[in-house]
Amino acid sequence: MSYNGSGTFAINSTGQPVVAGTVISSTVFNSLTADLGTGLSTAITKDGQTTTTARVPFAAGINSTLTTDATSTTTGSIITAGGISTQKALFVGTTANIAGAATLSSTLGVAGVTTLTNTSAGAATTPLILRNASGTASTESVLQFNPSASTARYAEIASQNDGANTTSLIFRGGSGGTLTTGITVSGLGVVTLSSGATIAGDPIMTRGAAETITGGKTFSTTPILANNVPLDAKETGGTNRDVLRMNTSNVLVLGEGTNALSIAASTTTFTAAAILASTAPQLDFNDTNSTSNERYWRFSTSGSSFNLDLCNDAGSGQSNQLTITRVGSTSSSSTVNITGSVTIGAPTGGAMGNGTLNATAVYDDGTLLTCYIVEAWKYGAIDLAKWDALTPNREHPATYETVETGEVDADDKPVTEQRVVTEAYTEVREHAPARGFVIQCLC
Repeated sequence: MSYNGSGTFAINSTGQPVVAGTVISSTVFNSLTADLGTGLSTAITKDGQTTTTARVPFAAGINSTLTTDATSTTTGSIITAGGISTQKALFVGTTANIAGAATLSSTLGVAGVTTLTNTSAGAATTPLILRNASGTASTESVLQFNPSASTARYAEIASQNDGANTTSLIFRGGSGGTLTTGITVSGLGVVTLSSGATIAGDPIMTRGAAETITGGKTFSTTPILANNVPLDAKETGGTNRDVLRMNTSNVLVLGEGTNALSIAASTTTFTAAAILASTAPQLDFNDTNSTSNERYWRFSTSGSSFNLDLCNDAGSGQSNQLTITRVGSTSSSSTVNITGSVTIGAPTGGAMGNGTLNATAVYDDGTLLTCYIVEAWKYGAIDLAKWDALTPNREHPATYETVETGEVDADDKPVTEQRVVTEAYTEVREHAPARGFVIQCLC
């Protein structure tokens, strides 16, 4: 009979129990030993010889005194070729090593630090994957962060299915149980800041394909544009135009194309007209290498007058040196205020004192003012070669006109070039007044 199905071992009742004087029966004895053998074979042996044929219910659990760590599927206190199912909490006192995939259908509580390590070394490993079984658009896999016991304060990083074989990475912050999207990185690499987002610190913006910022943005500190990365604005018609760029030569470029302004550490280049427009435009020069109160120069306009003034180091106490007054597009009068002397060229004697003018030569309507008449009176003749030498030849530069080539540049503007209208030439001149005086008076 052996076990009765409830765990009780029952001796075979045939010929049992025996009493004094009972004749030994081989049938009874053999039945007993067979029953005992069946019972012992059904029991679980402590040395691991037997394999259970059904699930064994342990009312008080299983206790193992083996203290070595499990390092593989064939080591440790409990080894099973199948899975392990538990209806209650699972507690792991030290490290939990999972060689395959781990599926969590509820909350995972971690008392200490959890480290996910991919044991397969390589250039890029993936120790953790959050996957949504749904493949429809807008479904998400979400990783949430809760820094406190309050469930109303948390943030999350979500991976969203864009529905076009691309996936967006979304960063959200929470307040009062409500999550707000802050940054979205599309599957095409476009970074989008949500409306009202603020970038703090010293953000660095770099561009791969493109970065788009929509809505008004407030930078609490100075944003930094990586080298040769422009800050673009979209003009009417949808074309992006560079507003600001630091090029590879560390030159700050304002605008683009032929109208760009380049500002370098040493030289600023204007590729088009620079206009100072205000009710009182002013341009100051400060020569920092000059001595005190000799470094500040100022150009300004006032009404119809253009002025050059000298200023002290504070930019005040100005002294007018030159004023040009105009009416319409022509100069009606010019007023020059010079406190010292004026030298032109390298005349003998140099500066002759305040209020004086010293020049190498003075011409009247292209004719050198000379004293050939005194020479004729003193010597009875005039050295025409000497006076011709004082009348230099006149150089006429080439003249040009601007014409269109029929091509357009990158901004869809006509390409122009300069063409020669008249070639440059030299006009050989003689001292006409001296020669005329010789003909009329000395011949």
